[in-house]
Amino acid sequence: MTASGIPGTEERKLYLASGGVCAFPKCMTALVIHNSSGESYIGEMAHIVARSRGGPRGGDDLDPAERNKAENLVLLCCNCHKKVDDDKLTFTAKVLRQMKSDHETRVRERVSGQPPVEQSKAEHHEMLSTLLPVEYIPSFVYSAPCEHTAGEVNAVLQSQASPAPALLTPYILRDGSIMSFTDLAATKGIFAPVVDPTLVTRIPVSAMLESEDHSRRYVALMNWALDGYCRALGLGHDQRHDRYYFVPKELGQAREEEYASTAGLRATRKVVWQPTTRLTGMPKRFWLHVAASLRFHRLGRDQWGLSIRPERHLTHDGVEPLPPDEIGRRVTRLKARMYNGPYLDEVNLWRSYLSGSRPRVLLRFDGQAVVIGTKLLTFKCSHPAIPGAERAVSDRQYEEDLFSLADFTEAVSREEREADETEDEFRKYDVD
Repeated sequence: MTASGIPGTEERKLYLASGGVCAFPKCMTALVIHNSSGESYIGEMAHIVARSRGGPRGGDDLDPAERNKAENLVLLCCNCHKKVDDDKLTFTAKVLRQMKSDHETRVRERVSGQPPVEQSKAEHHEMLSTLLPVEYIPSFVYSAPCEHTAGEVNAVLQSQASPAPALLTPYILRDGSIMSFTDLAATKGIFAPVVDPTLVTRIPVSAMLESEDHSRRYVALMNWALDGYCRALGLGHDQRHDRYYFVPKELGQAREEEYASTAGLRATRKVVWQPTTRLTGMPKRFWLHVAASLRFHRLGRDQWGLSIRPERHLTHDGVEPLPPDEIGRRVTRLKARMYNGPYLDEVNLWRSYLSGSRPRVLLRFDGQAVVIGTKLLTFKCSHPAIPGAERAVSDRQYEEDLFSLADFTEAVSREEREADETEDEFRKYDVD
């Protein structure tokens, strides 16, 4: 019996069938090293279906007595072993079984002297990401000297009547200055009590993004705007882990949300509930909340995206969070079973909730907006063809209507007019 619990007979069978080399396509790293003292075996026996239910691909249906046999093992080098375990969505049990079969077939053909069979041609796919495209960003940031603390600014904003319920007022305080997407120079604006409108500078986005420090501030403003938008939708925010989560509408009551599925149908699912023990049906001592990490990212010079990473939030009673040491193992176990289908379903739930099942998410400010499309960004991928490993996933776009089109036009029309200035005029602004 080896240290991993795999019988020695199964280990020898695996090394012989694999020819002593890594089974990952095109790796072929030698895993048996001959030296003066004998032979060293440096391969790693990766479980196709993990020994435990919580391990990589451990949820697949396989009898525990079969999990340490050579038929459920694939011989890999340490780098390829880490690769397949870190990317469980790609390297499913089905893919690893095909990888093992193809490799061991090639080894048998070489030993027997038979001509190798023709290898499968590469398949080309368009893969879905979990990024939504940002179609518009604010063209300007307004900056002014400010001697107030964040607490004082917040108190002023809360005491002011918002110019419109849907308008967001994100701001940051840095080095004695306040920055915002809202026009700070407006004499009757919401920020008027904390700034001198005669000292306001309007900085174009092109100048902001040329400076690394100011670029970080611009991203911070974008994420603060998103935070305000999520709170306006009634979402909770776990600051420790920086994730947003659904809260119960009534204390002690489970919550369900209706959303548009990827097939365009109406679907309903639980977003807050107290799970029960499978054997007894008794409620467990915690509540589960569907959650997500939502962040803006600058993907290129003129390309931005909003990432959606499904998570879980755990509480004692639907409100009070569990201690950190009681969360990690539970959340890790839950997420380990979230493969392509369930993962995409959760991404779709979030984009449907954030957009109201409309073609765009609109973060509005006074005269500016962030416009986020709801069609997931894609990328090209090529890999060796593996029969039966295809997954039918699709990304259905929400339909445009007169109301969504009117909202979009109103959000960007003023900004487009103000942004229609020359680069010469932009150069007069100094952000250093």
